[in-house]
Amino acid sequence: MRIRLFYYIMAAVSALLMASCTEEKRDLRNPKDIYHEKYFNLVLPPGFKITKMQPVEDFEIYTITTNSELYVGVYLGNYPQRDLPTNFAGWKVVKKKSGNRQMTSVWAGDELRYREILIHIENTNLWPEYLHAWVNPSLSNGVTAADAILSSIELE
Repeated sequence: MRIRLFYYIMAAVSALLMASCTEEKRDLRNPKDIYHEKYFNLVLPPGFKITKMQPVEDFEIYTITTNSELYVGVYLGNYPQRDLPTNFAGWKVVKKKSGNRQMTSVWAGDELRYREILIHIENTNLWPEYLHAWVNPSLSNGVTAADAILSSIELE
C-alpha cells in the first residue's frame, strides 16, 4: 500500500512539474489527458503521443514518444523480456515488489537513470498475463518525464 501511494505521489509531482514547464497549463488529471487502452491507462502529457505497433503474433507493443524520441515502451503479453540493459554496470540497482507490481530502478548516485515495471495481470483469461513497461535506456535527458508516464500506468 505504501509503495502504491508512493507511485501515485511521484507520478502526480512529476506530472505537475512537467506541466509547469510548458506554456499551456493543464490539469493532467483531466480525462482528455488520460490515454485508455483495453488493459491499461496512463497520463499522456502534452506533446507526447502513443503508438500501437502492428499486431505481432501473441503480444502488443506500444511506444510513447515526443519529437520522434522514444521515452517509454509498453509490452502486453505472456512472456516479457526481463534483462536489464548492459550499460548500467557499477550503478545501484534497486528492485521492489508490491502485490502484483515489480519495479526495478537504476541510480547513478542520486540520479535516476532507468526504471521498469512489471505488472502481473490477474483477472484476464490467460492473455495478457503481463504488462511490462520501461524507460528508454538510452535516454539521457527526460528520464523524469518518462518516469512520470511510467508511474502513471494503471490497469483497467
